[in-house]
Amino acid sequence: MKSIVAAIDRMAQTWWNYIGAFIGDTSVSVFFAICAFWAGSAWLAVAGIVGGWAFYTLLEWLVHNYAYHKVKGRPHELHMLHHRKPTLPLALPFFTTPLLALVLALVIPGATTMAVVAGWLSGMWAGFVYYGFFHHFGHLKRFRRWPFGKLWTHHLMHHVQNDCNYGVTTTLWDRVFGTYRAVPERRRRRSGNDGERREPRESAA
Repeated sequence: MKSIVAAIDRMAQTWWNYIGAFIGDTSVSVFFAICAFWAGSAWLAVAGIVGGWAFYTLLEWLVHNYAYHKVKGRPHELHMLHHRKPTLPLALPFFTTPLLALVLALVIPGATTMAVVAGWLSGMWAGFVYYGFFHHFGHLKRFRRWPFGKLWTHHLMHHVQNDCNYGVTTTLWDRVFGTYRAVPERRRRRSGNDGERREPRESAA
């Protein structure tokens, strides 16, 4: 069992797995979007997609805060590895989310036949795809300008003081739950620093 876990860990740190995961996640989002519009009402499909994306941003904050920082375990360990080496291509095994999508399609009523339900799932996966693009390519390219620059410095602040700024694709939930921390002006001017050489300071919470 340990050898299987070790093999999955190694795979999760490869570029081919990262690219495969990106293709798989995008395909899932497109699949549910097609189901949503095929089901009938375009307005319900769009409403579902917007709602699913909005819900994803909350899920992103919850997972990042609790599963990656508060609860000690393998997800926390891998996330701390990301804090030490932000450019490492860490991603879930490429088969994870397609399998999850298959399960959801089988167990959720209307997942492929109701516009708002299929749209909701499509929006959630689209949010995850956007997160992957923004987060990983941000560490590689170091966004400095609009439309990503200000939000990127918000995330870099998390890499310096990792008890704050858990939202990656939006600052909304950090503001709602009181974990928002403004980026000092001097650090904003040095937003090209991705924190790769910094050892993260553990949250006391």
